[in-house]
Amino acid sequence: MKRLLTFVLLTLFTQGIPSAFADHAVRVEVKLSTSHDDPKNSQAEVVNKQMTVVLAGSAKSGGDKLTVKARFYADDLKTDQLVVEKELQTETTLMSGRVEVPLTAVTFNFTPAHAKSTGTGRRAKSVRVPASGRRYHGWVVEVLKGSEVVGQAASHPSLVESRNQ
Repeated sequence: MKRLLTFVLLTLFTQGIPSAFADHAVRVEVKLSTSHDDPKNSQAEVVNKQMTVVLAGSAKSGGDKLTVKARFYADDLKTDQLVVEKELQTETTLMSGRVEVPLTAVTFNFTPAHAKSTGTGRRAKSVRVPASGRRYHGWVVEVLKGSEVVGQAASHPSLVESRNQ
């Protein structure tokens, strides 16, 4: 009798887990395009990142209202730290199938370390100019239903791990 009860409980428990996750699982795919708009006669670099988040999954009838949060990370070249450059958030509804969510472009401005000549002729000197600004590092996208994370994607796994600590 105990074996039968244990078998029934285990069967119900293990069959209930996948369906509970399947109702709210959202696959996240990210399309990222990059464009450069560097000023002429300058060492400065301007990089624009345009992201489109593609969500796929099955939603309950009527569609689920989801919040899409995207964080762009940058390397602060002056302090040598990883920082959040910009955080974007939008809401969408996912019906059965796919939905594309375009986000606003994020711009990264930085100047790499370089040498600058001063003076002319025999008096010319080379002066080192340190790096400055913020250079693109990566991104993390989270999809939330209420306060529950139902989908996630990242350019680097370490960005998700550092966020959770």
